[in-house]
Amino acid sequence: MKIEVTSQQYQRYVERIEFYKEHGYDIESQRKFIFESAFPFYEPILEIGTGKGYMTLELAQQGYSLISIDISRAEQDFAQRLIRSLPLRGKVDFRIYNAESMPFPDATFKTIFCVNSIHHFDSPGKVLTEALRVLRREGKCILSDFTKKGMQLIHDIHQMKGKSHSSHYSSLSQLQEYCPPRDYMTKMYSNDIQEVFVIESR
Repeated sequence: MKIEVTSQQYQRYVERIEFYKEHGYDIESQRKFIFESAFPFYEPILEIGTGKGYMTLELAQQGYSLISIDISRAEQDFAQRLIRSLPLRGKVDFRIYNAESMPFPDATFKTIFCVNSIHHFDSPGKVLTEALRVLRREGKCILSDFTKKGMQLIHDIHQMKGKSHSSHYSSLSQLQEYCPPRDYMTKMYSNDIQEVFVIESR
């Protein structure tokens, strides 16, 4: 059940959600699509690419505990302050790690999420290889990113705000080669804006 709370930090989050929705990107609707594509999934959970914490917050509000990593302390700061402004302390363990080389033992997590981060990575194949290393047998790795149309929309929204949005766009289907069928079952879901690539370890 989602937590209803009023705080300055949460209000900033709501304003961002509304701004994106007004200009064509419904963050909450897309998060629901990702959840439905990924379900069921279980703890322990790793999130790769905290960013502003949209998925982090969604997972915590749904009652999940998780570790969330990002290479940028500045980028992760918004998410940390957002979580601290809500009665969710202890649900998220924030860490600054490079997703291409994470200090976790093999087979640590039952679920891994990487949402709207792949297009920022110089070497998405390396990130996926490392994610699969720390994924448990019969665990799920859920990658989600924008479609070509969605990417253009995000670029346009950033320009409206006077900002730039760097990306190395490629379809998630190109990562299929890192998931040999003998070891993984894969499914691809998509709508106009979002792709979801679900990888389940055999």
